[in-house]
Amino acid sequence: MKTILISGGTGYVGTHLISALINAGYQVHILTRKPQTSDHPQIRYFVWKDFQAPAQAFKGVTTLINLCGTPLAEKRWTDLRKTEILHSRILPLKSLLTPALAAGVRHIISSSAVGYYPEGKHDESSLPGQGFLSNVCVQWENAAKEWRGKGVITDILRFGLVLSPDAPIIRKLLPLARLGINLSVGRGNQKLSWIHVQDLASIFLFLLENPQNKAINACSPQIMEMREFATVLQEGKYTLLPPAPSFVVKGILGQRATLLLDSIEAKPEILKNLNFPFAYADPRQILQK
Repeated sequence: MKTILISGGTGYVGTHLISALINAGYQVHILTRKPQTSDHPQIRYFVWKDFQAPAQAFKGVTTLINLCGTPLAEKRWTDLRKTEILHSRILPLKSLLTPALAAGVRHIISSSAVGYYPEGKHDESSLPGQGFLSNVCVQWENAAKEWRGKGVITDILRFGLVLSPDAPIIRKLLPLARLGINLSVGRGNQKLSWIHVQDLASIFLFLLENPQNKAINACSPQIMEMREFATVLQEGKYTLLPPAPSFVVKGILGQRATLLLDSIEAKPEILKNLNFPFAYADPRQILQK
């Protein structure tokens, strides 16, 4: 039985991924900042502090999956918060490298985001943008590439917006949509690169057996517009309310407004060329479990 070590595995994506790994027959080691236990024979938790992981966590590990990263949307992007966002993504990768090499780990799958790109249409060969999110993603990926420089097969997944009925953003927005509030913002035609969490978990499983040593767009081949996302949340119901203007969104969210207003169409060309079977490619499937 292969053993996978996950850093940052107690959040939304990690919870779904762990379930998929267990169902696929993997042993899972999970790094957590607070003591946790599990009665499941395939799960073991290990406490790490200041990104220092105990040696036992690496025992038998073939692949490390890194999901670490402070959430982007929760707090205003002050200078302090920006530093926290960056450090929470690069420090775990730097701290885990030496003990992972010592333990013989030879594959890492590390997360990144489609915020790597500027606005527009992109595949994996496109150059990064110049804004805050792009700069974070570049440094994030450079920290992962240090593993590649040490001989570790390094796959980098550029996530689209991760969605499903239990996604934090869906849980917050769905009650508002059911009240008839128009959740489209700005022009409404900005492109949203997205991925259903079940497909994302399947991509991880696919790469465990078929490592690529590349940066890969982890997003649905069918892009949706902001207004389409709002319609999905409204479950097809019509609303008379107009979308919130861009200046209102910027006034409320500040720099975080870029998460909603930027139009990034990231195409999963590598996964399509590998014939990866997307089970949730249609935006209308977002609310399906």
